[in-house]
Amino acid sequence: MKYVFTVVLVFASLFIMEAQSIYETNPEVNNCKEGSLTQDEKLRVLDLVNRIRLSHNIPPVTYDFDGDKFAQKGALVTVANRALSHQPPSNWSCFSQDAYYGNEKSNLFISSGSGGSLPDSEYGLINWMIDINVETLGHRRAIMNPFVDKISFGRVDQLEQGLRITGMNLKYLDNLNANITNSNIEYVAYPQGDFNKNYFQNGWYLSFHVVKDKVNWWKNNNIDYSAATILMKDSKGTNIGVNSIGSDNEGWGGLSNMIKWKCGNLINNEEYTVEIKGVKFDGKTKDYTYTFTLGNGPSGNIAKPKLIKPDNNAKDLALNTKFEWEFNNEFSYNIQISDGNEFKSIIDESTVSANSFVSTKLENEKTYFWRVRTKKDDNFSDWSELRTFTTEAYSPAIPEMIFPTDQANTKRIKPIFKWEKVDNNLNYNIQVADRETFSFKLIDEDNLIENEYDAIDKNLKPNTTYFWRLRSKDGSQYGKWSEIFEFTTSPLPSKVTLISPIDNQTINTNLDWEFKWEEDVNATDYEVKFYIVDAISNELKDSVVNTTNDTFLEIYKDVENRDEYSKWKVSSMNSGIKAESSDTWAFLPQDIQGIESKLIQNELTFYPNPMKEIVSIEINDPIFLNQNYKIYNIAGEIVFEGKFLNTNESIDISTFVNGTYLFVINIENNNYILKLIKE
Repeated sequence: MKYVFTVVLVFASLFIMEAQSIYETNPEVNNCKEGSLTQDEKLRVLDLVNRIRLSHNIPPVTYDFDGDKFAQKGALVTVANRALSHQPPSNWSCFSQDAYYGNEKSNLFISSGSGGSLPDSEYGLINWMIDINVETLGHRRAIMNPFVDKISFGRVDQLEQGLRITGMNLKYLDNLNANITNSNIEYVAYPQGDFNKNYFQNGWYLSFHVVKDKVNWWKNNNIDYSAATILMKDSKGTNIGVNSIGSDNEGWGGLSNMIKWKCGNLINNEEYTVEIKGVKFDGKTKDYTYTFTLGNGPSGNIAKPKLIKPDNNAKDLALNTKFEWEFNNEFSYNIQISDGNEFKSIIDESTVSANSFVSTKLENEKTYFWRVRTKKDDNFSDWSELRTFTTEAYSPAIPEMIFPTDQANTKRIKPIFKWEKVDNNLNYNIQVADRETFSFKLIDEDNLIENEYDAIDKNLKPNTTYFWRLRSKDGSQYGKWSEIFEFTTSPLPSKVTLISPIDNQTINTNLDWEFKWEEDVNATDYEVKFYIVDAISNELKDSVVNTTNDTFLEIYKDVENRDEYSKWKVSSMNSGIKAESSDTWAFLPQDIQGIESKLIQNELTFYPNPMKEIVSIEINDPIFLNQNYKIYNIAGEIVFEGKFLNTNESIDISTFVNGTYLFVINIENNNYILKLIKE
């Protein structure tokens, strides 16, 4: 008993170890828990199925993850009851409606064995393909059915007292949706082409199925094989005896018709030719010939890819069209584009590790053909189906729009539109409208040479939503419109508030004037007006200065007869649209009479200038000794005065505010003036 118990433990350990590579969650059959397979195991089964289909020149299927729960629960009820049924009764262990539905729509498989070693999932596929003792060959027909476009796979294993039970479920019957109009399939034969010998068993049936309707699978059920003859020969022309011929139109596995036969033993790596003559349908008789070899399968059994887009016979494709196919990250893919269906002239070819490719070598108004094959290491699959397409007529390239961006709020009410220049030989057409249909266009400028357009003279309004689009133009031929961008213009600037000089402040005309006002975030520039007024404040003359500075304007003797001006105001502006002017403030010009003397600059040295906390003065001419001097601020106020007693003097100006000052010294009743700056 101890020996038996030890063996069971070994079996259990082996079972658990092998299950780790198959299951994401292990099944617990005694608790009616079906578990879940790993993603890798599902995709591996998908790849195996597609390798089988590749041998028969049948388009690959994709994985239907929505069908997983039905397939998995169906496998659970098979193992729990150790029996197969497409319609399991409700009194079965672990019965559920999902399990019933899963088994009803699927290929079913069960196997048992002693020990804990688990069979490979391919073992189920091999059994379904050979279909030993299944006269209808329905499991085989399901896997080879070109109208199947998706599959789901379920599997459950149980180890109980050294006995291993495995159930598998291949769900397909919900997925007979493929339209194979673009394929070149006229029949499905087993075996066919370079066929994997593991999926064939000597002494059992070979089979053949006509595909005459490529849209509806059930319309292939009126094939008459009653007068058909079958002839098989090896590569030397020797006849292979054929026996046990039978046929049906019963639709097992979704393949509506079949003729089957047995023959003598076949050997591996020998090419056999099959001739089927006298097949009748639609009032006609047709003969078929094909070959097969029992070997390792085509190109190491690498499945050829299934093309996605563009569709076959697609018209007016853009030159930058993306070619796409179904993808498995285990492989890379080789794509070819040719101008003929025999691919004697390759226009473009590339091998990529992705499921898409964009060619840079296509030309306008031409017909091309394309195909893809799977690559693994140095091996290739067969080519995919062949598709053709025609490119669009020439159209100048669409410019890339830069500003305003989509959903932008523009600083300017009348923005400067900008885009990338496509080509120096192209012109541009820009349109701006207040509605996305462009039924009423506010701007429609054509034949623009540059890649920007200033709308300063157009009737665009503040705080309004507009739409713009663009196209390039080659001679008289327009390109396609760009996408449509929406933008909203800036609100109208508002009345600004003046800051300094304060109303009625004295200003020294010998110094820079610094005028400040509150910033307006909606302004792109400002208009500053200075006025000359008479004795009763009538405006006689004005002088206008414009600035883009948001906060202040600084001028120095830029205005003729500057000392005659005594009032000022500011208007914020945007794209030439002027807001309400500020209040008008007065200022009192004060002119300090004197001479801007180079003598002072040469004979008196001030350092540093601009001044800091302390300014030092070096007297180079004794004429300045014992002379009085004064320092004035911008308002004409005396902020410091003194007398030169020594040839080197220092003045503490730490209390001075930053700005411009006048140094004035009187010599022989003349004022000599020097401008100083405090920073």
